[in-house]
Amino acid sequence: MFRRPDRKPETPIDRQKKALESHAAAIKAQLEKAQQFKEKAPELRAKAEEREQREHTSRYHRPVTVEGPADYRYDLYAGREAVRPRKLRKERSKAPLLTFVLFVTLVCVLYYAVRTLWHG
Repeated sequence: MFRRPDRKPETPIDRQKKALESHAAAIKAQLEKAQQFKEKAPELRAKAEEREQREHTSRYHRPVTVEGPADYRYDLYAGREAVRPRKLRKERSKAPLLTFVLFVTLVCVLYYAVRTLWHG
C-alpha cells in the first residue's frame, strides 16, 4: 500500500544550510545585476551627457560644453578622489578681505592711540 515517507525533523544544520543557500543565491543575483549595470554604464552615461547637452543647448540657444560627468551615478571611477573645480568668484570666501579690513582698522586705531598718548 501507500506508505508515507518518514519525515525527519529539520535540524539546525539543515536550517543553516538553507539560509546559506538562499544568501548565496541573493548574492549571485546582486552580482549579476552589478555586472549588467557595469556593462550598461557607459551607454547610460553617454545618454545622460547627451541629455544634459541638449538641455543646455535648448536653454541658452547655443551649444555649451559642461566639464565633468553629467550624472555621477554612472561614473565608474567615482571611488577615486577627483580634483575639485576652483570656486567661482561669487562663491569664494570673504574671510581674507575681512581680515585685511580688520588689520587696517587695527593699524589706524594703534596709530591714533600712539599719536594721542605721546604727542598730546
